[in-house]
Amino acid sequence: MFKTIISRSTNYTSTLYRAQGRRLYSSASSEGSAVSEPAKRKTFAGIRGGLMGFFLGATLAGGYGFFYLVEQYQAASALVLSSVNELEKTATTIQTYVRKIDAVESQLEALQKSTVSRNEHEKLVLETRKLADTFTKDYLQVKAHLLKLEQDR
Repeated sequence: MFKTIISRSTNYTSTLYRAQGRRLYSSASSEGSAVSEPAKRKTFAGIRGGLMGFFLGATLAGGYGFFYLVEQYQAASALVLSSVNELEKTATTIQTYVRKIDAVESQLEALQKSTVSRNEHEKLVLETRKLADTFTKDYLQVKAHLLKLEQDR
């Protein structure tokens, strides 16, 4: 038993001298046959857990942001598509109105070609009056000639 106590103290001191630079201390195992490794502080575990948490959070936030952007993109696409459909309907309506206006313009041109202007109308009225005067004059001449013939008889 004395031998085990000495070996334990020797192991303890050698472990103490080895770990002095790191400030880690350990004692010999209760069985005394093997020297245990110095106990390590888990300083990297906290950093590792923090980094894992950060990356997990960043990944989740990025995933949520991505799906949010996809939803916003789909909503914007649907809005643009509906605007394009409305624009197409409006363009079709405008084309229909343009065709109607072209048809009315062509009818107006045809009417303008077939109608007379104010000057032409005045000329035609004067010509008609001249013809009526000529017709009345001829009628009166024929009537006078017939009266003369009746009186001669």
